Amino acid sequence: MTEQYSTIVLEETAIQELVSHLRGTLLRPSDEGYEQARQVYNAMINKYPALIARCADVADVIAAVNFAREHQLPRFRPKRPRCDLFV
Repeated sequence: MTEQYSTIVLEETAIQELVSHLRGTLLRPSDEGYEQARQVYNAMINKYPALIARCADVADVIAAVNFAREHQLPRFRPKRPRCDLFV
């Protein structure tokens, strides 16, 4: 089974709106801490998400999930044990 992805372009204003709703941080590939945050327990998984929401509380999780849904982001998954959401 192969996965196919289409390119989704997010407006900077949409990303900044998400940032304004988060108490935690939103990391992009160019941000300090991105490389460490994107690593998962299984070293065989080497993904590069466009955004990583480092959620501080439940409200952050809700904001990130709603953002992903509203923008039809195809790969949205929680990272455990921390409350990081990969988009």
